[in-house]
Amino acid sequence: MTLYNTNTDTRVDQLLRVEDGDSAVRGDYAIDGIAGTGTRADSAAAQTARPAVA
Repeated sequence: MTLYNTNTDTRVDQLLRVEDGDSAVRGDYAIDGIAGTGTRADSAAAQTARPAVA
């Protein structure tokens, strides 16, 4: 999936887990300061969303 960050005008590719055709939500991945656990979502390198203006 690709997300658009309006603050930085970049696109970020997200790698999400899929189980039986649905997005996975259960897992043991934890983030400090966030309650509970879930599946991990990984981000790929961001790209500028708009082409440079010459």
